[in-house]
Amino acid sequence: MLQDIDVAGDVPWADLAADLGWFDQAHLIRDFRRHTGVTPTQYMDAQRRTFIPGEPGDAAGFVPEVVALPR
Repeated sequence: MLQDIDVAGDVPWADLAADLGWFDQAHLIRDFRRHTGVTPTQYMDAQRRTFIPGEPGDAAGFVPEVVALPR
């Protein structure tokens, strides 16, 4: 799943959840966070900050550490 997400574009999370068999977007997000340790939004932000679009390699699916900002 992660390797198929276009990190440069918008991700239709609700449609993706339905296509992959989740009951709804909330369940996808819960399981995504349980699997990766971050929310889908945090994952996408980290991917966009870390990897150059079109760069060859197996970068998709790697989740860089997310640093919590002070409140």
